[in-house]
Amino acid sequence: YGTMLFDRFTAIEGSYLEAGEPVAEVHINVSEADIEATRLSIQRMEERVEADRVIYEKEDAILKRKAYGSQDSQVNGVAIWEYETSLEYHRQDIESQKRAIEKAKEKLAKMEEASSITQITAPISGYVKDLPKLEYGNEMPNETIVAIMEPENSGILTVGNEKNVFRYGKTVKV
Repeated sequence: YGTMLFDRFTAIEGSYLEAGEPVAEVHINVSEADIEATRLSIQRMEERVEADRVIYEKEDAILKRKAYGSQDSQVNGVAIWEYETSLEYHRQDIESQKRAIEKAKEKLAKMEEASSITQITAPISGYVKDLPKLEYGNEMPNETIVAIMEPENSGILTVGNEKNVFRYGKTVKV
């Protein structure tokens, strides 16, 4: 999600950086349409979990009456097993749906916070050999080279958009 725009370099060519130190800052813009779509998706997921909970309660009530309403102990044993199995399945399904909702809410929070400055950090320690000419506000497409680091081996720091998560990666040439 979002568009990555170049903000500024925090490193200078020839300077030495430890792994994890900032090289550049970027700005990520997320459209209001993407945020609203995610909010709507969460709302639908919450409605679905509530609908499932109501259905499960009705199913479990029927199985419970069947399990504890018979005088035949053999029928009772099978019915109790069915009831307990159903309860456990329903509990796990609702928990799974709630975890999915929490993940979606975390994604939404990241999207809402994404309209901010984010640092791209050095993946390896070394000297900054080359910084490309990037201007403030220019869009940074996937695989844009942000810097070349030169220790014993060389690392090329790029930006990427993999699975809708902006990140940096490194390519190491030996």
